[in-house]
This record gives sequence, structure tokens and C-alpha cells, in this order.
Amino acid sequence: MRKGIKILGKVFSAAVLLLIIVPVALSLLLDIPAVQNYAVHRAARFVSRKLETTVSIDRVDIGIFSKVRVKGFYVEDYQRDTLLYVGKLDAFITSFGIFGGGLELSRGEIADARLYLRQTPGGEMNIKQIVDRISDPDKPKKGNFRLSLKKASIENMDLCLERLDHRDPEHGIDFSHMHLYGITARVDDFTIDGQAIYTSIVAFSARERSGFVLNHLAGRFYMTQGCLGFENASIITPRSNVNFPFVSLAGDSWAQYKDFIGEVRIDASMRNTTVSTDDIAFFAPKLRDWHVDFTDVNVEVAGVVSDFTGRIRSMQIGEGMTLVADASVKGLPDIRKTRFDLSVPRLRSTARAVDELALGIAGRKLSDKLVGVLGNSGQIDLNARFRGLLSSFDMQLGAATGVGNVSCNLKMAPVKGGLSSVRGDVETRNLRLGELLDRRDLLGNATLTAYVDGVIGRGVADANVVGNVTQLGFNGYVYDSLRLDGRLRNREFDGRITARDPNLDFDFFGTVDLNDSVPRYDFTMDLRHADLARLHVNRRDSVSQLSGRIVAAAGGRSLDDLNGRIQVTDARYRYNDKEIAAASMTVTGENSERSKFVELRSDFADVTFRSKTSYRTVFEYLRRSAWKYLPMLGGEKWEETPSERKAAVANDFSLLSVNIRNFNPVADAVSTGLQIADGSSLP
Repeated sequence: MRKGIKILGKVFSAAVLLLIIVPVALSLLLDIPAVQNYAVHRAARFVSRKLETTVSIDRVDIGIFSKVRVKGFYVEDYQRDTLLYVGKLDAFITSFGIFGGGLELSRGEIADARLYLRQTPGGEMNIKQIVDRISDPDKPKKGNFRLSLKKASIENMDLCLERLDHRDPEHGIDFSHMHLYGITARVDDFTIDGQAIYTSIVAFSARERSGFVLNHLAGRFYMTQGCLGFENASIITPRSNVNFPFVSLAGDSWAQYKDFIGEVRIDASMRNTTVSTDDIAFFAPKLRDWHVDFTDVNVEVAGVVSDFTGRIRSMQIGEGMTLVADASVKGLPDIRKTRFDLSVPRLRSTARAVDELALGIAGRKLSDKLVGVLGNSGQIDLNARFRGLLSSFDMQLGAATGVGNVSCNLKMAPVKGGLSSVRGDVETRNLRLGELLDRRDLLGNATLTAYVDGVIGRGVADANVVGNVTQLGFNGYVYDSLRLDGRLRNREFDGRITARDPNLDFDFFGTVDLNDSVPRYDFTMDLRHADLARLHVNRRDSVSQLSGRIVAAAGGRSLDDLNGRIQVTDARYRYNDKEIAAASMTVTGENSERSKFVELRSDFADVTFRSKTSYRTVFEYLRRSAWKYLPMLGGEKWEETPSERKAAVANDFSLLSVNIRNFNPVADAVSTGLQIADGSSLP
């Protein structure tokens, strides 16, 4: 018995000693690099066989209970290309989470890593093939995985995302073949808790193969249960500095992201931001040639893509243009059915700002004439409201400038045949046209209203137009009571124009058609009274009053292409203490490139002219002849130069017939004392 107890005691002592020595020995063995690398290489070969691809580790160094260093970790995809390579990984473990709490690391560092995510010929991503081989969908889940990392860093990492079909854009990022180089990142408090991920990004930088450079990204990131976003985020590039107090995407679950436009809510705020279209162009190549900077940007957005609101609290566009606006947009992505409610309380600009914006967007400056007009207007303050569809809307627009104000209302709605109805009005008050157009010598202030009601579309513009001018300064006189009422079809006007000014009273009825290369007109004008002296048309005579009736049915831009008849009846002209009266004056023209004919029939003279030469050439010849043979008429001495000599036209001729009668009153009205004997003629 005693011997048995002694043997049992030795066995028990040996067992206790074994339980103490073996763990210590194993720990000492595992702390030996050769043993560690042997075990890791065996494990790598096992995983390679399990995954049926290459998994390898160059070297591993495991410290007792804390530090793990891995060098040359490599995973190959099933196309025999690199999936993942990590040059160096250092992890400092504080808890394995055996008794709960998950895996905890005080620090993690990755350097010289490469991750290539590529679409396979079968359409799957290469990483999904690996993950599917590892995971077992039939294996029950044991609870949420938890990992916490106090500090982490990445140095010199490359990330490639490539699909089979490349877009290969001329400019900008190819989202089917993205490649980020030189990724450097530092994060704090990185945590994975089941489906939730959150961390503080201290710094992130990279460059993309398109040339886009991200100098700095920072902010608090979170992702959980269908929600993800940033708080206090900043993005810095060589040309932009973007600050987001918050930006979030929120759905009830990740499944709702299948209907991102209608189910995922976006909330974002941008503050004190500078954005360059040179950066935006990497994502929207159409902006490549804009070269415009948006500064002092303060914007808020809320809602889903199909129904959202936005507010621009402030924005400076280029140099000197500022914008404040509110927007509500409902109906995207179908732009034809999208309803807009846009309010622009202020859009302030100057001529220089508009010119620089045009140069940035269109690549060329505005014309000098237009820049001059904008410059004369001074500071421009616009306000606008737009409600409705792009094809059916109600819009109000106002402009306050340094030379006066303009307001406009416009309504548009579709009608049959691809046309749209248009109704609107324009109003100005004391608009200083002379300053605006730099013609102070000719133009003064203008106050007017205009109304339009018609249809447009498919090269057609057909509208009824009504205009009222209550004030118009012209040539030193202020007109009032002018009215236009008619129909405007493209460039043809058919209607009535009236004047009830104290010094100008007339009615115009008829058509003026400018649609063709040669204007056409068919009208009647009753001129009851025109005081040419007070209108400053005649500044020589103190009394100069005209009346008459004009009927025109002709076409042409000048005498050279005049065809038709213009008749003046019951004409009276009173000047000083004299008066001229004419019962009828008629001008008839029949002209073409080959022949010219014009005839005047009146109470004072009858004139007929036929020729193959243009009237301009004939009149120039007569003027120069008069200077040559009648020096008393004045004018500079003229001598014909070789370049001014005209080649003779074959069979050219000019026939002028003039028969004068009772012309002295007309001659005296033109030049006091000038007389021509009755019966004078010029065959």
C-alpha cells in the first residue's frame, strides 16, 4: 500500500510538473522566430490548400502576449493576379476577448500594402470569390464580432478597383478603373461592433491615376444599420477646401439602398467652403473648361434624391458675384416630370464678374459692346422665383441696376403639336437708357410695360403683344402715351401703333415683315400732328409742324431694291409763318439687280429715273459733279483715285427726267431764298 501511494505521489508530482513546464516550454518555443515562422508557414500552406490559391507570409515575429509583426503577407486571386499584399503589419494586442469584449489592439500599423479588387470574366469581384470560399452560409452565427483599435496608420498603400468595361474618359476619373496611389492614413478609436463601424479619421491623403489629388481628409465616420456619414469632416485639395459639419445617408436598412433615390435620406451641411470646378471636373468632365472658383459657400441639403430641399445661405462665384437661394426639387431622376420651386432672393454681380465667368465657362470673353452695357449698368442685383416643371412653369424675375429697375413675369405651358404657350409681362421704371447704352446725347429715361400672349416651339413664335410707353427720352424730348398692340409672328408685326403725345399724334395700322432678306411692309399711317421743332427733329425753325396720311405697299431696304408704292396724301407742313400743302405724292419703284426704275409724282415735281447702275453710284456721281461744277455748294475738293474708278457696265445707261412746277415753297423750306422757276425740266 505504502509503495502504491509512493508511486501515485510520483505520478501526481510529475503531472503537476508537466502542467507547469509544458506551457512555459511552449511559450519559450513560440517566442523563437524560427519556430514562429515554421508554424506560420505551415498554417499558410494549409490555408492555401483550403482556398486553392496562393497564400504566403515571408516572416512573422510574435512577442509574448502583445506585439505581432508580419512581413510580406500575400494573397493571390483565382486569376493568378495579386489580390492583397502587405509589406509590413504591426499589431499591439491588449486583449483577445476570450471572456468577452472582443479583440482589442492599442495600435496597428500597415506599410507598403497593395489591394487590387478586379472583376472576373464571370462578372464577380475577385475578393468575393475568396470570401465565399472562406464563409459557410450554413454555419450558425455565434454573435457579433467586435474589434477595437485605439490608433491605426497606413503608409504608402495602393488601392485598385477595376471592372471589365472601361469607360476611358478623355478627362476625369474612370469609375470603372480607379487606382489610388500613395494612400496615407491615420485613424483613432477604430471600432467594429457587429454591423457597426465608427472611427475618427485624423488624416487621409491619396492621388488617383486621373490626376486628382486629395491632400487631406479628416472627420468622424460612422456606419451602422443602413446609416453612414461624416461629422466635422474636411476635404482639402490643391484648389478646394470643403468643410462638412455633417453629411449622412440614412435608410431603415441596407436593403433600402436598392432604391437609393426614393428611400435613402441625405442630410448635409457645408460651411465656409471653397470649391473649384477644376476639382469637380474630375467627377463631372463637362466642367473641365470652366475654371471657376466658388468661395464662401454655405449650403444645406435635406431629403431623398426624389424629394429634397436645399438652401444656399451664401456663395461667391468667381470674383464679385454672390448668390443666396432656396430650392425644393421633387420628381428626380425623371427631369421631365421633376417639379422645382426655386427662390433666388439675391444674385449680385458686376460687368467684370460676368465677363470673367463667361471666360471661365465658355472659354471666351463677352463682346466689348455687351461688357460696356453691363459696365454702364453698375452693380446688378437680381431676384427670381421659379415654380413648376421645366416645360410648364411660373417665373418672376427682377433686376435692380445703377441705371434703373426691370421686372418680368413669365408663364409657360405645353400645348398641342410640340408648342408651348407663353404669357408674360415686362416693366421698367425710369430706366436711364442713355447711360446704359452710352448714348446720353440721344436717349433719356424710359418707363414702359409690355405684355405677351402666344405660342413658341419648333422654330415658331406667334404671340399677341401689347406695349405702353409712358416715358421715353429721345433726342432731348420726353415722349409719352405711345402704345403698340398687335401680333408678332417670328419677325413679322401686324397690328397698330399709336401716339397721343402733345407733340406727336398718329395711328399706324398694318404689317412690317422682316422674316425674309428683303423687308416687306403694307401699312397706313395717319399723322395728325408732329411738332418737329419741339421734338427737336428740326432745330433750325422755331415753328415746324407736319401732318399727313401715308399708305405703303412695298418692300426693300433702300431705293436699290424698292418694289412697290408709297403714297402720301393730305400733307401739310407749317414752318415759321409759312405753310406747304400737298394733295398727293406717290413714289413707285421697280428694281432688280439688272435694272432700276423709280418714279415720283407730286404737286411740286414729277421725276422719273431709269438705269442699270445702283442709285448709290449715281447719287455719288451727281454729288461729286456738283462739287466740281458748283463750288458754292461747299464741301471738300474731291479727286477720283484709281481704286474708286468703276468698270463700265455693258449697255449701261441712266435716264433722269425732272419736271418742276410750283416748287419754290418746298425749296424755301429747305433753304431760305432758294428758288426754282416753274416749268423747269431736266430731260
